[in-house]
Amino acid sequence: MTTSPARALGPDWQLPAGSTEAIDTNAMWLFGRQASLKTFEVPANIADVAVGLIAQVSAPPQLQAMPDGLLMAGKAGDVHWLVRLVATSATRTHGSASAIDLQQRPTLPALRWQPAGMEVRMDVATRDDTGVVRQQVLTGTSSAPVLHQRLCAALQRQGWRMDRTMVSTPCGPQPLSWPASSFWQHNGSTLALVTDRQASGSSVFVLQTDPANAGLRILPEKLGDWLSHVRIGEVR
Repeated sequence: MTTSPARALGPDWQLPAGSTEAIDTNAMWLFGRQASLKTFEVPANIADVAVGLIAQVSAPPQLQAMPDGLLMAGKAGDVHWLVRLVATSATRTHGSASAIDLQQRPTLPALRWQPAGMEVRMDVATRDDTGVVRQQVLTGTSSAPVLHQRLCAALQRQGWRMDRTMVSTPCGPQPLSWPASSFWQHNGSTLALVTDRQASGSSVFVLQTDPANAGLRILPEKLGDWLSHVRIGEVR
């Protein structure tokens, strides 16, 4: 997979004298579109920093008070931006500003083994020094048993092999219980799939790690943690 460093998007925030800032080179993609992330430290209290940033945008942003700070969200053209401010002391504020252009063409391709006709409900990918991790939730109109077998067939055609060191649901007839989990390997990449039934079809949670972090082991007990966040059984 070829990726490029994050670039600055959204408002060109002007910070007070004495501030420091940095562009995070660990890339992040939402639905295949690359987002930018900038962090900064400002020698001022959080209220003054917020007022200064709000004065730089043409439309009033949405504001959300948090237990440890403030969230601000807005739009500049086709770019959606989000700023989080945290008071580290009475006179210093830490901030992060992220932005994504939803009109840009996706730079992260669809997973090659993904069956046709699936709807992508969640797609988040991150890159750090160890490699690229991609998480997705896909839904379809076919039944869960049919989807499970389609996924198996698609992966096998692409050269993936089931990881025999993990406990996976066989690719044969309908599993006796749901959700159905399977673990795969291909050229150093690892993949975990959890397929489940939905009222109007089926869904699958995807966790794929690419070659730079091929040593990452996906532990079954961790799947419960991931699923508690994406709530795959309640995808709508």
